[in-house]
Amino acid sequence: MHCKSAKDVWEKLNQSHEGDDKVKQAKLQTFRMRFENLSMSEDETIVEYFLRVHEVTNMIIGLGE
Repeated sequence: MHCKSAKDVWEKLNQSHEGDDKVKQAKLQTFRMRFENLSMSEDETIVEYFLRVHEVTNMIIGLGE
């Protein structure tokens, strides 16, 4: 990676994991759409639905929003 400091390594790892700002914004848009389209199905329990909602919100929070 040709990094000279721990900060350089961290920035490279962070960018390769999350991507640049355009990728991050695209991921956020995808998760926002998923959140807006969430609905509980008839055969789904409240706990199962809550876990799906929680998963999407955690992904959005993880991307910094």
